[in-house]
Amino acid sequence: SEHLAFVTRLNLNRCQLTDAGVELLVTSPYLTRVVQLGLNRGSSDPLDKDVNRLTDAAAVAVAGADNLPALVDLGLGGPYQKLTAAGVRAVVESPKRAGLVELDVSAGPGGPGFADVFR
Repeated sequence: SEHLAFVTRLNLNRCQLTDAGVELLVTSPYLTRVVQLGLNRGSSDPLDKDVNRLTDAAAVAVAGADNLPALVDLGLGGPYQKLTAAGVRAVVESPKRAGLVELDVSAGPGGPGFADVFR
């Protein structure tokens, strides 16, 4: 939607996005002003473990997006995290995401693999 051209903060937390949805979203030519993008997983229903089960494919799509030049704050956290260290690494090491100052990958599996990404 061309209305996204005026958006600077886009909070899609708990929106039941799929990897394909994120991949489609980040191809929009109207995201050039977005400084904050919330894709955190979660649900108001603690038994709904299928909500926002984004994987590394979504992280790779965001990492490679050409149309998010203003992005400084990215939320990919949440209790049903399916990201691996490889997906987080794709974001952290992407030259296109060099402007990030905040990256939320909280409530994920964590562990030594995640720690190594930030060394």
